[in-house]
Amino acid sequence: MADKAFVNEAILRILTTLYEAFPKPIDLNPKTLDPDAGAEEREIYYELIIWLRDEGFIRCGSPTLSGVFRRAVLTLKGFAVLNAIPEALGERKSFGDYFKELLKEGSVNAINQAVSLFLSYLINK
Repeated sequence: MADKAFVNEAILRILTTLYEAFPKPIDLNPKTLDPDAGAEEREIYYELIIWLRDEGFIRCGSPTLSGVFRRAVLTLKGFAVLNAIPEALGERKSFGDYFKELLKEGSVNAINQAVSLFLSYLINK
């Protein structure tokens, strides 16, 4: 299993990138999502994009031979969840805005907690 902290941060990077671009479709490239990622980590990004697509959070075309997902965009489900303002945050801030702040801060613990809160929100919704 991949490092949980890395997976959590990668999920936040993918969703935040699409949230900031919404509603404009963009190309998702594991190399540009995290320029410091090695080949193994880029493979995790690749698989997470497929997983988020299969779970209905994002829409995108099949990957190119170089692993770029063309015209990626949040689905209604993805946008609605990232735009939600959960009571658990104790602030008038959406998940999407909260995720942007966390990625700037880079706190591994805060990112892990945010993903747990996000998943709990989805399960209990």
